[in-house]
Amino acid sequence: MTSLNYQPWKIDAAAFPSAGSFRDQLAFLVNYAVLAPSGHNTQPWKFIVSENKMILAPEWSRDLPKSDPAHRQLFISLGCALENLLIAAGQFGLNASVTYPSDTEENIILSFDVWDRSKHSSPLFAAIPDRRSHRGSYFPEFPSENMPPLLELALPDTQIEIVRDERRFGLADLSIKAGIAAMTDDFRDELSQYVIPNYSNRMVGMPGKCHNMPLPVSMIAGWLIKRVNVAKMNEGVERKLLERASPAFGIVTAIGDSRRDWIRAGQTFERAALHATWRGMATAPLAAAVQVGDFFRDVQKILGTMMRPLVMFRIGYPKKSAPHSPRLPASTVTQLA
Repeated sequence: MTSLNYQPWKIDAAAFPSAGSFRDQLAFLVNYAVLAPSGHNTQPWKFIVSENKMILAPEWSRDLPKSDPAHRQLFISLGCALENLLIAAGQFGLNASVTYPSDTEENIILSFDVWDRSKHSSPLFAAIPDRRSHRGSYFPEFPSENMPPLLELALPDTQIEIVRDERRFGLADLSIKAGIAAMTDDFRDELSQYVIPNYSNRMVGMPGKCHNMPLPVSMIAGWLIKRVNVAKMNEGVERKLLERASPAFGIVTAIGDSRRDWIRAGQTFERAALHATWRGMATAPLAAAVQVGDFFRDVQKILGTMMRPLVMFRIGYPKKSAPHSPRLPASTVTQLA
């Protein structure tokens, strides 16, 4: 039996209300949007649904003011949710036009109409409930035939680079150093609130098992994180994971560093994550090197680009399966207007 906080992953496409109102059909799409990844699994979104429109907006009560003061990771998370929403809409014969917010706005506005379902179905749709952030070891192989399809997924004004050569050791080192630098007292205090025991009824946060923690460790992880720089303490383990068990890193870059850029970078990352899932691969975000201080400039140097790195992630074939993280039900984040 699936716990209530994991029930959202059991979404049944056959339950789409094809005979229902257009508003009910749009509300059903939110079931797929909420399965997107987000920083600390805060799920910082809400959906306002009317007859042929939807507003995807930040839920500021689930913001991360200490680790994400500019709200970059929040809007990247909204981009991931938006991409799931668009893929699901196409699957059910609906087309959406998107209006992105300016830097003085916060809402993503979608307008919908009906299209021919047969022309908009995507193989990524089935990957939405299968995707998860896999923070374990990957096999060393990364077949070159997977490269072109991944690179072609980038939205306009964004790019994906898959790094498999010697540069990945530089990226691994940056990720470790940035992770250690991120662990200020305020950051650790905030993070400790979102690392939860493996068996918990909470719908927001990261169970320790998602970070390879056994149950006893997960029970004290929040307490420990608040008191110790765990990134420094686990530096050796993390270095081994990133250098020996991560055959490739993906970097999503954008032409700028605006809210629109963040959202579209999130969309591009979600496309890549779903494509990887569809191909039997796994991904795991590594935010520190592109989020903390000026480490992103070192990422730019390694890549040889002036574009802004916004998402960094591991990608490869996992050695074993990984658990899902809990989710808020769509009904709790949806408002019918």
